[in-house]
Amino acid sequence: MLFYRIDGGKNGSLASKFGMTHVTLLYLLCLPVTMPLTNQIITLCSLALLGLTSCVPYHETAEGGTRVKNPSVFKYNRERFKKADKSLIDTEAIYVMDSMYNTWNMPKWTKTDHIFLRFFPDGQVLFIFCKGLPTVAQVNNPNVGHQGYFTIEGTRLKVDRFHDWNYGGTGKYFGRISPNGDLIFYERSPESYFLPTFNNLEKKTGKKHYSIWKKVKIEGMTAYTPAW
Repeated sequence: MLFYRIDGGKNGSLASKFGMTHVTLLYLLCLPVTMPLTNQIITLCSLALLGLTSCVPYHETAEGGTRVKNPSVFKYNRERFKKADKSLIDTEAIYVMDSMYNTWNMPKWTKTDHIFLRFFPDGQVLFIFCKGLPTVAQVNNPNVGHQGYFTIEGTRLKVDRFHDWNYGGTGKYFGRISPNGDLIFYERSPESYFLPTFNNLEKKTGKKHYSIWKKVKIEGMTAYTPAW
């Protein structure tokens, strides 16, 4: 079977040259006829999901943030999700990635503090890169970070977030809200499974690859409403 590399590579990615639709077609042409029908169906569905979540128009802000042209591409930017109870998330604090567990790595635990989240009452969330604990200027800057929308079901936290690779796209990021207020996110996309549900992701990835996000209060943090 012939393999193509979607991202990276010495000469750039196929996706960046031809777009995700063309890359998907290339994959389909390379599927061996001897592959079992079930495997072919799973592969086709996975490629379809990959194509559907790619090619989202966006622009970069002067501060290096990214903003999509049409925020309606986010699943959780809908009224029924916006109305969900969000009281378990503290919109007057930030959540800093503290550590990550990966059962396949050595060591299994690694410390990290290069990114934080800021949630907003109307369901928006920003993923913002930083070095160590962010400054109050970073926290209050409305033009930084990658955007997303979130919803809460019990202690389940579901995010649909933007990524800027392969012409831009969106993808789900699922986790749970801990009793102490910290967050646990499962570090694998639910779309990578044939059954892209929360239960399936938690069952297969929940105790194998996840990150811990600590809730942190920042003195001088001010409220604002994102303009998207």
